[in-house]
Amino acid sequence: MLLLLQAGFAVLSLLEAAAIGVTVSGLPLLLPTLVLTGGVAIGTLVLVSRLSRRSARARRLAVAGEVLIVLGALIDLTLALGMAGRTLELMPALTRLGLPIAVVVLLRKGRRPPEPIQLTKADA
Repeated sequence: MLLLLQAGFAVLSLLEAAAIGVTVSGLPLLLPTLVLTGGVAIGTLVLVSRLSRRSARARRLAVAGEVLIVLGALIDLTLALGMAGRTLELMPALTRLGLPIAVVVLLRKGRRPPEPIQLTKADA
């Protein structure tokens, strides 16, 4: 469900970049951004569909993607602190750090095999 939320954020970013490109007449300049953002949105939606079928490969790809998002946010945070002397705002911190970390924790937690159920004589 959290990956679906991230896909929604990617679609919103795509629409925002397209709107800015149309209103500022900079669509040719924003074309690479639109292609990359659209690719991220489609890729995330494909991962969500594969994760619903419990694909181990999709789980590994999702964890790798989330780690890349966190690393990018940490680089952005380091640059913001070094150049502007300020940290990330609340919403970017939640969407770029909190959400990916939660997805990684939940995906890693889901890897454990279920614990065996021990039946007692009263259950039989």
